[in-house]
Amino acid sequence: MYNTRMHQVAIEKFFVWVIKACLGLAVFAPLLLAADYFFPAIFPKAIYFRILIEVAVVAYVPLAILAPHFRPRYHSVYMALAIFVALVLLTSLAGENFSYSFWGNYERMDGIFSWLHYWVAIVIAASVLRSRRDWMVFLSCSIIAAFLMSWYGFLQRFGVASIGPITIYETNLGRITGTIGNPAFLAVYLLFNVAFGLLVIIERSIPLWWRIAAGAALVPIFIAYMMTGVRGAFVGFVASVVVFFTGTLFWSTHTRIRRRVGQGFFVFVIVLALLYGMVGQNQWVTQNFGRLFSIDLSDSTIQTRLVSWRGAVTGFKDNFLLGVGPQKFDVIFNQHFDPAFYQLVGDETWWDRAHNMVLEVAATMGIFGLLAYLGIGAVLLYSLWHMGRKHVEHRIEALIIISFLVGYFIQNLFVFDTISSYIMLVVLLAYVVARTEESVASNGVFKQMLTGSLSQLREFLPHISSTYWQAGLVVSFGIMAPIAYTGNINLLRHNQLFLTNLAYANIQPFATTIENYKKIFELSSFDSREVGIKLSQYMGSWALSGQLTVSELQSGYVFLISALDQIVAQNPKDVRLLLSYGNSLNVYGELLKQKDANEAMRILQKSERILSEAASLGVARQQVFHSLANTYLIMGDDEKGISVLVKTAEINPNNPATYWLLAFAYLQDGQTELGIQAADAGIAKGYSFRSEAQAQPVAAALAAQRDWERLLRLYQKVVSDTRSGTAQAKVAAVLAQMGRKDEAIAAAEEVLRLDPSLKGQVDDFIQKVNSGNTVDFIGE
Repeated sequence: MYNTRMHQVAIEKFFVWVIKACLGLAVFAPLLLAADYFFPAIFPKAIYFRILIEVAVVAYVPLAILAPHFRPRYHSVYMALAIFVALVLLTSLAGENFSYSFWGNYERMDGIFSWLHYWVAIVIAASVLRSRRDWMVFLSCSIIAAFLMSWYGFLQRFGVASIGPITIYETNLGRITGTIGNPAFLAVYLLFNVAFGLLVIIERSIPLWWRIAAGAALVPIFIAYMMTGVRGAFVGFVASVVVFFTGTLFWSTHTRIRRRVGQGFFVFVIVLALLYGMVGQNQWVTQNFGRLFSIDLSDSTIQTRLVSWRGAVTGFKDNFLLGVGPQKFDVIFNQHFDPAFYQLVGDETWWDRAHNMVLEVAATMGIFGLLAYLGIGAVLLYSLWHMGRKHVEHRIEALIIISFLVGYFIQNLFVFDTISSYIMLVVLLAYVVARTEESVASNGVFKQMLTGSLSQLREFLPHISSTYWQAGLVVSFGIMAPIAYTGNINLLRHNQLFLTNLAYANIQPFATTIENYKKIFELSSFDSREVGIKLSQYMGSWALSGQLTVSELQSGYVFLISALDQIVAQNPKDVRLLLSYGNSLNVYGELLKQKDANEAMRILQKSERILSEAASLGVARQQVFHSLANTYLIMGDDEKGISVLVKTAEINPNNPATYWLLAFAYLQDGQTELGIQAADAGIAKGYSFRSEAQAQPVAAALAAQRDWERLLRLYQKVVSDTRSGTAQAKVAAVLAQMGRKDEAIAAAEEVLRLDPSLKGQVDDFIQKVNSGNTVDFIGE
């Protein structure tokens, strides 16, 4: 009997060790950055974390059978999370795309599947990490990771390209991003660890050197946090300090603590004042901290958020009860898209998040989801307040966490959570549960009912003999192994093949790329939307290249249409997907016109249906209307194409691309004067040329009319945008046509600076100009 008990204790210790190792390693996930994967700052972190938690689950189930004291106890935070989980499932089922809400995508690695890992990790951590030392070790692991992250950020700021085998990405950007890839996401991650560091510092049960080391680590962490230059996070931090100072002033019973906190707050205000005063006066302070003190409502980052928030509020009203489903904010963003985005951020207008967690939850999960989300915060605050009220000596600890939660909530009004902040939130929630479970007590009927239900669930396991822990191990492994393979290991292959196919698309044979896309779809349907978009773009670009045989073109598009029809059926309201598909079909239809007019018309009609659907989902998405107009122009229906573009210009009169496309449409329809007027409007509104070829139709019309002044302005704009030597040659030729001999020669000499390969033609041109001979365009 004694030997059996000793054996069980040894097994119990092993399982505990495995779980603690998994949890300790999990907090290092934010450090992972692997260029071998698609979305290298997101995907590896998520896979690494999820696999560790799955291993922890395999160890936790037999441990819970073997040792009842490791089973979860009732806590109001669990109940709040359970309600939120139920509403996540409900709103996902009722939403636009359950599969997308469940699995997420490569860019975010969000979704129910990932969230289940976070929720399980909270329960396991709170149940297994029982002692103060356990928690101090756990928090310290996170602090070490944040310390390393901070130094990675410093290397970025100082422009260090590598250290040994480690590559430092995104150097000399002004603001540091760490291995997280975004300064805003880095800021909130570091802020979590500032709070963790303070909790370690005030913990008297650990050695003094440990607390001093935590304090020393906080210095670079906080400096790195400030160097992110994220104003929303900074506002949250200031709010945290104010809440902590106020809370200590009114809640602490120790005069000495109140005095020291007051002195610290005074120093904080002085430091902020000095930094503010030095902005613009000291170069180093201005470069590293100036952005924190610069809040301009006209700033594009602020304006884009305001536009997004307005759309989110409208979407919340339209989907008040259950929202559109988690991960599907893009549906609302497209429905209520504001064309002002084009002036703020150019063509990068595909937002899938509200950049405000409150509005994000409200719009995607409705009023019930929003209340459940806010309810978690309310329960956390109540638990901490109750702990401080019951245990006076714990009030500073409670205030640190309460103050952080206030700051975290405020900064989340300007951004959204990602894998790194979710992991930190797991740590914090588990800590609060473990720290306050004995403090939260209530005699309420509701609480007694919930406690009784949970107790019945907890007491089911004792009916299973502890000797059956092996069965628990087998069952947990049998369940988690296929989950780990399908949800993680298989995705590693899928992701790497996808990235390899993207990286070598223009190098490897066309047939190889298409075959790889087939393998990608066979491996997994995960993020098939993004794969479909990339496939559409690939087919369109290769079709335009002229390098494909007729057989390759047709077989490629047969595969594309088969794959994309299925993907669109799964994502019927994805405007970006529909737009990419429609654009690719436009290319195919135009190429087929000379070979099979009937088949070309069938393809173009399909494109018309797809793009019309996209236009109905994004009524102000001008890219969609541009593509739809292009469909009509390829079909030869110039009247419809012009009509679509005229209406598009009415949606947003300030988009120069619309006017340039309208110029093409008018010229194709034979309305030369209207075409030239539209081109003038496009240039006046700031149209930017990516190539000289974009100007050719308008240039030909102007040359035919011998409108040299307009033609000169056109080519001067092309040169300014593209730095093309041949375009500069056209400038010289136009000047010569206008009789401005000296200016023509000077312009021709400028050609050599842009493109020395044109020297022979430039010399010939200059000789003809000097001799008074007739000159033509150079480089044609």
